[in-house]
Amino acid sequence: MIKEWQLPELVQLFPHLQRTSARPLRCSAPLRGQGRYVKETKEASGFADVTLVASPATEFVVRFRHQWPDEVSTPVADELDGAMLEGIMEASLRAEQPPWGCDLSSTAVEYRTGLTSALAVKIAAAMALQDLLGRSGWIGRLPPEPERA
Repeated sequence: MIKEWQLPELVQLFPHLQRTSARPLRCSAPLRGQGRYVKETKEASGFADVTLVASPATEFVVRFRHQWPDEVSTPVADELDGAMLEGIMEASLRAEQPPWGCDLSSTAVEYRTGLTSALAVKIAAAMALQDLLGRSGWIGRLPPEPERA
């Protein structure tokens, strides 16, 4: 089942989105970004991997096209999806220009029993969006500000 959110719905879920005044970016062709969170210490371990694809669109839409493994219960999958959406939106707000001129889809996730948590998924989703925004293929990118002497 594909889950989908449009910008007005996202603003209701994340009210701080209303405060952004940055000019949004549009993608000119499909772009792919990947985020992988790995933590291995004596105290804790964690893992998540998220792949996002941005495609040209006239309105911003987030679609979850990924599937969690069968071993992941529906309540846990819902929690992980909520964390993924939060990571995507937080990263888009931290970006100099949000990627709101595209259709953003999650296409793949990697889950490891006992290691994948909501926090790991949130971080991996944010990293995937940052990776995506670092690629060429965006329209409307503002030129860098000149350095001050």
